[in-house]
Amino acid sequence: MDDGVPAEFSEFAHSRWNGLVRLALGLTGDLNLAEDIVQTALVNTFTAWGRVRRADDPDAYVRRILLNVIARRFRRRRLTEQLTDVVP
Repeated sequence: MDDGVPAEFSEFAHSRWNGLVRLALGLTGDLNLAEDIVQTALVNTFTAWGRVRRADDPDAYVRRILLNVIARRFRRRRLTEQLTDVVP
């Protein structure tokens, strides 16, 4: 087992990985981005593990974390309009 990682969290993360990647893939359409998002969501889950494991539905809690990660990522990627003198 990894040092500093509770066995309970490690087991939870390993057992939910495929489902979370499928969810993120369905929302993003990019496997690499989906895996990055799931990793970020699991890091956030780990930092809030005490609250997550006490939640009525830990899976729903983690899915909400994942959706928040996706929303933040896409908000940052918004394209801004650039004005130019010449029409491309």
